[in-house]
Amino acid sequence: LQATDPNALPIRDNCLPSQPPQTMPAQTLTPARSARHTLFALTPLLAAVLLSACGGGSSSADYTLSGTVSGLSTSGLVLATGSQTVSVASGATSFTFPSGVGSYAVTVKSQPTGQTCAVTSGASGTASANVSNVVVTCRAYLAYVTHGSSETINGFSVSTSAGTLTALGSSGIAATAYPPTHIVMSSDGSKAYVSFQDSPVIADYSVSSSGALTLLANTAAVSETRGMTLSADGKYLYSTNYTDKSLGQFSVASTGVLSTLYPTSVAAGSTPISVAATADGKYVYAANSGDATLTGYSVGSSGNLSALSTASYSLSSGSAPRGLATANSQYLYATQAGSAKLLAYSIDSSTGKLTALSPASVSTGTTPYAVALRSDGRCAYVVNRSDSTVSQYIISSGVPTALATATVATGSSPVAIALSPDDRFAYVANRGASTVSVYSVGTSCDLSLITNVSSGGSTPTGIVVR
Repeated sequence: LQATDPNALPIRDNCLPSQPPQTMPAQTLTPARSARHTLFALTPLLAAVLLSACGGGSSSADYTLSGTVSGLSTSGLVLATGSQTVSVASGATSFTFPSGVGSYAVTVKSQPTGQTCAVTSGASGTASANVSNVVVTCRAYLAYVTHGSSETINGFSVSTSAGTLTALGSSGIAATAYPPTHIVMSSDGSKAYVSFQDSPVIADYSVSSSGALTLLANTAAVSETRGMTLSADGKYLYSTNYTDKSLGQFSVASTGVLSTLYPTSVAAGSTPISVAATADGKYVYAANSGDATLTGYSVGSSGNLSALSTASYSLSSGSAPRGLATANSQYLYATQAGSAKLLAYSIDSSTGKLTALSPASVSTGTTPYAVALRSDGRCAYVVNRSDSTVSQYIISSGVPTALATATVATGSSPVAIALSPDDRFAYVANRGASTVSVYSVGTSCDLSLITNVSSGGSTPTGIVVR
């Protein structure tokens, strides 16, 4: 309503289409003198309130979010904050999210082909003005090999087009105090974690864009560690306490440094040797070589593990499990070193229970160690230590089937395998030869040897590419 006083302000609803002010005849509204004065005094305040409520003035959602990109030479990079995403073209040097923001946390949702990108500055905050200080840095893949006898971690640059390895030199070599057994990296390639034989610590490293490793901390573990895995969101790390019949559990700080959760460990089988997590973050599984079992766990909201209702699965006597891998949060695969088999299970999404597929296993080469999967779960590869081969499989509905060419040759005594994040290349660490075999990955899962290169140290134990 509008009073017909010469000092009255028309009040208009900015949330609706604009209309001419509607004025009531003076004789239909005749407030008392004091009431008129009150109405006129409140009119400017009312107008301001309505203006703000209907979108006038500034709002935190009005602030733009943008930043710079360096080193991006391929396509496929997608950044995210909340439900917003922005695709960044090859060669781009900047980006802007499509809608305004208040609070924000920028992450890499999809990595570009052949490269790894990380948000290196200005990742999160609450906007009080337009934000333009987010920094994204991209680089070609890096590979790292751990060596037991020389007690070193040796780094390599990876050719984006050819997949070949080039040693980084002294800047990419880190000496360790004990024989390293395994290495994992964060999804953005900015952090690395190394476990050791004979030492109850996990070493936390930062990784520079040039590949240099900087030790951040040595985090205490319950016992010496063999296997490790990071949760898909990178917030938690789980490790196998080799001599303690347990799994260690850690949170990962934004700095990359690990902190033990409480309790520091959960019970596993005897001599746990490898561990794998599902991509949906719901379950973790361990392979226990000492008592030939698999154990399963649910993941709590704070990262803590709890044994599943069906917590342990016994395998055939004497057939120790060795390597583990999960696919699409639907399937689990385990190598049996003593019986030359790759076991296949489905994962119940509600309970985490494992059910053997039909057939329950396929043959491998002699003494299968590690298993690696293509990111879509369509191809599987198993390194066979005793006959120096890689077994290769195509997977349908979770069931692996050996290719017509069932194996390809490696160097002597292969013990670890990693695929490039874009699934175009495979890398096998050969313990006996102290080499890395490099393969291209065909569309039908077939591997083709490209080259063998020196691993840079003596007696490789693990490899990672990121």
